[in-house]
Amino acid sequence: METKKENLERFILNIGILLILFVVLNILTTTVLQIINVAMSSANIIVSSILTIGIFLLLNRKRINKKDCYWYIGSILITILLIIVATIYSGKIYDSSCDGNFYHKTAIRIN
Repeated sequence: METKKENLERFILNIGILLILFVVLNILTTTVLQIINVAMSSANIIVSSILTIGIFLLLNRKRINKKDCYWYIGSILITILLIIVATIYSGKIYDSSCDGNFYHKTAIRIN
């Protein structure tokens, strides 16, 4: 049985693992979808999120028990909240540099 301190440490570690896993899977998902000529959309984030949660639960299936499962659910919910907030915040930022806007439009096939 883990103590509250160990649970809190595991909670924070799980959030970090989920965020790193999300970034890696988002890049991988976007690359695969571009290879098969699917344009970037919100589907990339949704697919990456589902894969992240699935892989995370699969890797921790032996560690999760009924008594401490709320720590894992909480870390997943906090990670989803962080991703949503980061996505909304980054959507509000406009690149006003002389070449950045053109570069990004080319990268996501708008031009």
